[in-house]
Amino acid sequence: MRQQLAELNNQINKRPNIAFVEAAKKPINGTSAESAAGDAAESRKLVMQMAEESSSDTTSIKMNPSVAVEAGLAFDERYSPPIQTPNKTFFNSSPRSSPTATAGKNYAANKPPILTLGTPDSEIKRRTGFASEAAMLSYIFVVCGGDFELIGKRNSSLTWYEEWVFHFEWKYGRTLTRWTDAAKAFGPVQWLLREICRQKLHLERRIHGLWPKFVSYREDCLLRKPKWELKYGERNGVKTRIIMWDMTGIRSYQFGGAKVQRDTYSKYYAGNCFKGGIFTQLCGWIGVHELWGGNVSDSNYNEKAGYLDEQWAFQNVDLVDGSVVPFTNVYDKGYRARAVCWRKGKQLVAQPIYAKSDQRFKGSDTLISASIASDRGGNERGVNISKRSGVIKRGFKANMDTQMFQDAWITWAFQANFMYDPVL
Repeated sequence: MRQQLAELNNQINKRPNIAFVEAAKKPINGTSAESAAGDAAESRKLVMQMAEESSSDTTSIKMNPSVAVEAGLAFDERYSPPIQTPNKTFFNSSPRSSPTATAGKNYAANKPPILTLGTPDSEIKRRTGFASEAAMLSYIFVVCGGDFELIGKRNSSLTWYEEWVFHFEWKYGRTLTRWTDAAKAFGPVQWLLREICRQKLHLERRIHGLWPKFVSYREDCLLRKPKWELKYGERNGVKTRIIMWDMTGIRSYQFGGAKVQRDTYSKYYAGNCFKGGIFTQLCGWIGVHELWGGNVSDSNYNEKAGYLDEQWAFQNVDLVDGSVVPFTNVYDKGYRARAVCWRKGKQLVAQPIYAKSDQRFKGSDTLISASIASDRGGNERGVNISKRSGVIKRGFKANMDTQMFQDAWITWAFQANFMYDPVL
């Protein structure tokens, strides 16, 4: 076809003879010679344009699949490789520079640290709740057991100091309430920040398991305030080991599963929650036990949670003058715990007197109830401190890591003993 178009173009380009020119000058059917010449030129131009379009070189031509199948030819749907253009390289060509090209990512590793040793105490308190940087570093030293390798262990491009401050800031929950804000403030992505918190929580749970859960009898007597000696001091060789227990609820979102919804719904709180036990000793040491579903009652939790067995084992080890001093558990009157405590190492119970129906209290019953209620005021302050963590105060939200939430609950109470003054 290309050859036919070329022959047609040559015929058009031939010099016309004199007769053709003279005939063109004469009008044909009322048409002037100029119009006929114009039509001929336009036809010539159209034929040349068709020839140019048909003869233009293409770098890749795709064959019709139907034609290839009918002709019995192997057909490849891929385009043929482009023809190499002279004076143009491919692999060694320099990238084109665009004025609108976006700049590279600004990684956290390329930024200077936002927090360093020597940060003002006011900034540390605002972020983490610790009264000073020295108090925070002392707690870090306790958590790591004085091991500088554990203190300096890093999980990201942040410095060891920044990782610890971030962890405490996340747990305190005042200045950082969302992972998005944390990633914006510190630099690493959200999943990496979560790994930092998990590693620090693991260290705290590790040292929490190595420390005794309860304060020994001698330490309790030496560290408690003198006012407790008048009431719970040794009398006629009789020693008393006081511990106050209470329950609290941590709000949760409404679960979709029927069984989980039933196990976490509490009539007392009129919603879904988790419940955990909190104890306070006379010296001001506070601690908590693991969270259970909100459907559990105080008495059932007290019987089956396991801390009475831990107290039984502890009092058998912490002997005073070679003899066992059992725990005296101070409860609210909502507990039914006398028989349970007696079976767990003959532990004692002190709680307000409650009367059946409309029976009136005796004078001594009123004094005992008032005395116990007054003492338990300090335990209520311990409950308040154990829930000061922003993570705990905001409750359990959807898509939260249950293990991280449980670890935050356990370790915050342990941490609070190094942050605040004694509650009793």
